[in-house]
Amino acid sequence: MLKKLTEAFRGQYIVRPLTRDDVPAVLKLYQSNAGYYAAIQNNPVSEEDCIHDMTECPPGISADQKYFIGLYQDEILTAVMDFVDGYPDADTIYIGLFIMDSVFHGKGTGTAILSSFLSIMR
Repeated sequence: MLKKLTEAFRGQYIVRPLTRDDVPAVLKLYQSNAGYYAAIQNNPVSEEDCIHDMTECPPGISADQKYFIGLYQDEILTAVMDFVDGYPDADTIYIGLFIMDSVFHGKGTGTAILSSFLSIMR
C-alpha cells in the first residue's frame, strides 16, 4: 500500500512512514495547528501526543495494518496522515488523522492530497 502511495505522489510529494526520529518535525507541524489541539485537549500538544498517534491502533488491529505517514515537499513535512487498512471491516480504510502544516491551509493542498488518496485506494 505504501508503495502504491509513493508511486502515485511521485513528483509532487515524497511519502514515507514517520518514526520516532521524526517526532520533532511532526510536533512542529502539530504546533502549527494550535487551534485544533486547543479544541480537542486541555494541554498543549507534546512529543508524547506524536508518539501516541504514531503507535496507537484501534482494538483488534495489528501494527502492520496501521500507517502513519508524512508527505514531504522540498524536504518540508507538509502533511501527516494516519490510516488503518481493514478497519472497521476488511473492505475499509479508516483515516484517523489528516493534518497539514498551517502554512498550506486554504490553498487546496489538503483537498488535492485527500482526493488523490481516495482515488488511489479505490
